[in-house]
Amino acid sequence: MNDFEMPVHPEFNQPNSDQQDSVNKPNTVDQVNNSEAEPNVEEPELEEKAETQNNAETERNAEKTEPELNFEQQKLEIPHVDFDKVDFVQKDGRTYMPSLIRPEDEDNFEIKRDFYMNGYIVLSDSVHRIRTYEIADQYLNVFQQMDQRDLYWLKFIARFKSVQSLQLINQTHLSSGIFSKFQMWSSLNKLQRLGLIQKWKYFHPIVNKNIHVFTLTVNGFRFLETFWGDQKYFQPQNFYRLNPLFHVRFWETCDVYQVLSTLPAFKGYTTMFNGYPKQDIPLVPSPLQISIELIPNTLENLVFYTCLQTDSISYYQDVVTKWSKFTDEGQNSTRPVADLPAGKNILAFYCPTLECGNNLSQQLNLANWNFTSIFLIGTFIKTKGIQNAFFLPQGDKNELCQLKFDNLLKKDQKSSENNDSQKEQ
Repeated sequence: MNDFEMPVHPEFNQPNSDQQDSVNKPNTVDQVNNSEAEPNVEEPELEEKAETQNNAETERNAEKTEPELNFEQQKLEIPHVDFDKVDFVQKDGRTYMPSLIRPEDEDNFEIKRDFYMNGYIVLSDSVHRIRTYEIADQYLNVFQQMDQRDLYWLKFIARFKSVQSLQLINQTHLSSGIFSKFQMWSSLNKLQRLGLIQKWKYFHPIVNKNIHVFTLTVNGFRFLETFWGDQKYFQPQNFYRLNPLFHVRFWETCDVYQVLSTLPAFKGYTTMFNGYPKQDIPLVPSPLQISIELIPNTLENLVFYTCLQTDSISYYQDVVTKWSKFTDEGQNSTRPVADLPAGKNILAFYCPTLECGNNLSQQLNLANWNFTSIFLIGTFIKTKGIQNAFFLPQGDKNELCQLKFDNLLKKDQKSSENNDSQKEQ
């Protein structure tokens, strides 16, 4: 298995040999294959099964006490499952990264909107089923049709802008049983029918099959703005003008969040932080901020920027220059970052490969700045484990030096005596 080859997702069967879709045939969901669901279920069937199962579960659990869900607040707070119970991360810290593709795959990247609702073979019939809106007051009626789980998935997609179906399934595993995969698909189908999310089709070159991707629609954006106007959401009309590769950048952000949030050392996260423009200390907007104890009893706030293998350097030059000012040229590393707990702020880059990271470090001359920066490398997460995937720029050549944080996988972090990070050249 090479650095980019993806092991079979625990929820999906081996790729089909026939990858071609007929012109008027609806797409099928990647086939489910585990103990919680019937194998080889196609998406049109899955929607019906999801609704049937949800009704049956409602009756069976009528007398059971279910955790009270409230996703109407700003944060999407769910109790995460313990690390040793997470299905998609192995016990040695290795996992697949749905966003991880080869440089040539970035060059040939294609994604397209998919307007087929489940069960429809004629495009006009499918589009006719999707709700449209004439006035904002209609959002009030739609809000009353949604339950808390529907709101959760809508806001999760809004938060990460573009999300693969693989990543949505991973999120069900992180939810301590709050969400089932059937319920998730039922909510997604409902949100698409209400015209709040857009389904896309992407041929994943590593999985070697078509997968679904979800973003907000303009109506989804306006719906969220109506009820939560104080929050900032990505305007989906931007997908018409941005390079399609921005989907990959958004997938990387979701991957980093999901992998780090499984760890016992994880303390919290926020998304979209742009510094303090009103105080004349703006940052290039960061899509993800993670609070974590890389070393036991020492809290670090990692302000992430996700990188593509085909990026130009000018964007990151602006990132570094503004970060230097934000930290008073390295003299102030504890300025508040959104509403994360107080800790040392570290500029963090996620790069798919070590080569990509080294190139960026050398071009930015990162070892010679007066602030700490760190790299998280996707292929190392996959092959060596998350605890071995962090790197530090060092030396005159600004080469990345590997760090080891074995404590990241340990529940008990009371003592840091034998768990300090060790550097390997």
